[in-house]
Formats: sequence, C-alpha cells, structure tokens
Amino acid sequence: MASKIQIADAKLAIDSENNELAFSILSQYLLENRNDADGWLLMAQVAKEPQQIIDCLERVAILRPDIGGLRERLERVKSGPLKYYNQIFEVIRGYGQWTGEANELGTYAVNYEIKNDVNEIKELLDTTKKQQRHLQELQKLMDRDEETFEAILPDENSPTYAGEWKLFIVTSSLILTIMISQALEQYKKLVLDLEIRLEKKLNEGRGTKNLPNPRLSIPDDVKMFVWKRDQGKCVKCGSQTNLEFDHIIPVSKGGSNTARNIQLLCESCNRKKSDKI
Repeated sequence: MASKIQIADAKLAIDSENNELAFSILSQYLLENRNDADGWLLMAQVAKEPQQIIDCLERVAILRPDIGGLRERLERVKSGPLKYYNQIFEVIRGYGQWTGEANELGTYAVNYEIKNDVNEIKELLDTTKKQQRHLQELQKLMDRDEETFEAILPDENSPTYAGEWKLFIVTSSLILTIMISQALEQYKKLVLDLEIRLEKKLNEGRGTKNLPNPRLSIPDDVKMFVWKRDQGKCVKCGSQTNLEFDHIIPVSKGGSNTARNIQLLCESCNRKKSDKI
C-alpha cells in the first residue's frame, strides 16, 4: 500500500513540475522496488544527467523487453551525443581540477578560486586558455557531425517516450552549443581578469626587485658578541673612540647581519673603507 502511495505522490510531484521532490520520492521507492519498471520510467523523467536517464531506461529495457527498439536507441545516444556531452563537461570542469554545478538547459556554473600567487595565476590562465581551444574544437566537430544528433524517437504512445524525449533534449546539439557558448563567455572574462592580475603581479615583482635592500638593524646579541670578540676597539687601528658596527660585505651587495659579517671600526677607518668600495 505504501508503495502505491509513493508512486502516486511522485506522479503528483511531476504533474506539479516539482521534479526535485519526485526524484527524492522515487529514489527511496526504487531502493525497495528495484524491479518496478513504472518507477524507473518515472525516474527517467526527473533525472538531470543524461547518464542517469540512460541508466533508468536500460533498467526498463531489462524489465520490459516488449518495448521494441529501446536498446538500439540508447546505444545510439551513448555512442554519439553522450560522448560529446561528457567531453564538454570534462573540459568545463577544468579536466578534473575545478568543480561546478549543472543547471537546467545546459548551463554550467564554475567557481574558480583565484589566488595571488604568480604561479597559481599562470596555471589557471593556461588551463582556461586550453579550455577555450578545446571547446572551440569540439564545436567544430559537432557542426560537422550532424547525423550523430538525429535521434530516432519512439511513438508518442510508447511508455518510454517522456524519458527518451528528455534524453534527446539534454544531449541535443542545441543544448550542447549553449553549454559551449556560455562557458566560452565565462572564460573570455576570466582570461582578461587573469591577464590583468598577472601583469599587475609581475610589475610589482619588478618594482621590488629594483629597489635597494633595506638596511636591517643588527640584533643586540650580535652586537654584544662582536664587541667582546673585537675587545671594544677598532680592528684596523685599535682606536676605542667613535666606534661603529661595520658590515664586512655591505648589505647592498648581499651581506648579512650575522657576527661573521660584522666588525668594529672607528668612524675614520669606516669612512676610508667606504671610499674604497
């Protein structure tokens, strides 16, 4: 009794164009009634992805061998339109790198996380340009392969007509072309944005590279060590007045603030050294 109520509820949801509710009801129903062809027929009408629709109809073909030509029609879809569909989605998903959500009528929204690292921006830019080229190539192949999309539909009175019609629509050349054009429009904007970001980052890098190294203060513990090591006097002339901590290798030439690169010099000796550098 409960099963009949579930089927009735699913049909009511479909009639009300609430496919998500129908999908939920039928998913639960078919877990307990896997051999009910009517349940699979209804599920084929509300499934979103082409492969889901095919799986449902193939189950029907097993349970209802009296439905003539169903297997042959499904094989034709699998060997033609479904292959294009899967290739397009593989490209749109960034060859497995990105995620997104499929919507009705072939639209596909992809959320990219753009970071500030130059290499990450370059990688995303290269992938996006590759996606553009691949989708354009697929569109050309589809345009030359019109026969692939000429589906042979059953009679309108066939129990599988609704499911097969939906399968035909979601894998039609029109819907696939819409998917490609929408994706290309997204990528066009994304490439422009990434190129601007990359140029800005590279310019920032060049500007930083050309700036002189800042002269960082010498740590106090290093000063104490050097003062004791050099006995509080200039290592050149022995003077104990006007002493300065001097970098043996200047900071501007890559010298560090470690004790090995620091020495005590008086002001006079330090100026003489500076004049020679």
